[in-house]
Amino acid sequence: MDKSGHIHPIVFGTDGWRAVIGDEFTFANVDLLARGFGEWFLASNHRERPVLIGYDTRFLSDEFATTISESLSRMSIQVFLSESPIPTPALSWSVTDMNAGAGIMVTASHNPARYNGIKIKTSDGMSADESVTDQILDVVGRVRDRLDGHSRSNSTRVILKDFMPSYIQQIASQVDLELIKNSELSVVVDGMHGAGSGIFSQIFSESNVSVHEIRRESNPLFPNMRAPEPIAINLSSTMEYIGADNKIQCGFAFDGDADRFGLVDEAGQFISSLDTFSLLTDGAYRVRGDTGPVVRSLTMSTLVDRIAEAYGQQVFETKVGFKYLAPVMLEKDALIAGEESGGTAFRGHVRERDGPLSALRIMELMATTKKPPGELLRSLHQLYGERSYDRYDLAVTSEVTERLMDRLESEVPNSIGELSVIGIDRIDGFRYLLENNSWAVVRLSGTEPLVRVYAETENRRSTELVIEDIVKSIEVQNV
Repeated sequence: MDKSGHIHPIVFGTDGWRAVIGDEFTFANVDLLARGFGEWFLASNHRERPVLIGYDTRFLSDEFATTISESLSRMSIQVFLSESPIPTPALSWSVTDMNAGAGIMVTASHNPARYNGIKIKTSDGMSADESVTDQILDVVGRVRDRLDGHSRSNSTRVILKDFMPSYIQQIASQVDLELIKNSELSVVVDGMHGAGSGIFSQIFSESNVSVHEIRRESNPLFPNMRAPEPIAINLSSTMEYIGADNKIQCGFAFDGDADRFGLVDEAGQFISSLDTFSLLTDGAYRVRGDTGPVVRSLTMSTLVDRIAEAYGQQVFETKVGFKYLAPVMLEKDALIAGEESGGTAFRGHVRERDGPLSALRIMELMATTKKPPGELLRSLHQLYGERSYDRYDLAVTSEVTERLMDRLESEVPNSIGELSVIGIDRIDGFRYLLENNSWAVVRLSGTEPLVRVYAETENRRSTELVIEDIVKSIEVQNV
């Protein structure tokens, strides 16, 4: 609550509700959302099914999860509460595996340590879209306006559950595990103090694979990083570890709730999430022999389009966020779906981002080809050409964000950097279509008070110039 006693509004962004702990993210607001969710759930077709609750390693995540569980239990909803921190994809899989009615995950994913949040999963394990979250928020508004408290029940319907064994068995079944186990690969796994730690040591405990885990212990402060986001600036520990041991072929890093991952090659160099998704897509077609369309967000590399075209497959583009990708993946029976932030989903598994499974698929590709990621990427670029991508996050005032997109549309330049502007659209944020199949996107973050500037061109210098021009333009308005 604020000083006047009013409860702060709950707002769902790209994936769930995220807010600063002790500010908007309070026990009162979490309980309010739980009550609104509960009433919505009891009015749904799934009201006889259980609700699954998971949480990550963030500050007070376990206690927030307990608050949600007890609130739903008092409404006579059957609740299964995770007995320990788990990855978000483990909850998503468990919803489908246990035929649950919904899932609630307490996590702020890759946000800074002072944030926490809630992701809602529907009965198919997918992220709830606006049609669901808007309904829940409508009920939350009515609950908040009522003076009466909880309807109390004497029965306790919260059951502690270990969701991990079934999840680990599931992701292991999605690759040729015996091939990987016999491959003598040596990998670093950076848990980033989050919920993805320990999984690979368990999977490969009896194998020829060497797993070196770093930052495995839970630490809600996420020290020595701005946030548990698996991007180059946060992975110096992983890069240095690989550089000090020439027997290690690659490194994986998982974000706070392990639905995303980052890849570091055999030389200790970070491979962008766009190139990583291109590797996974090419590996699915060329090495695994799979077929089917690709779904990608509009900030994902167009290199994927070239790969899919080479195998006669379609590509479908969506807004940023898996609540947009997953439904298209379902509708088109897509082979793979991915977004720029490092989240990838695979057919045959729940249609949600899964960091550990993505890493296993990279290991399968390495074990099959007997090549490390850097070598695989160089071969890929020789076949399809090289693309250069970067992203810049810019903090701006609220006054600027309110008018930014309209101003960008009214002041479209003839060129950005050294590339001509050949078109624009506002599918998600504001996108510049540039010559040479290049692009740039400006959009407001759905999880933090930031403006994100993305660009992909044919080379690094060109990409840097594009981003520099756009950032300068925005900063002029931010004075």
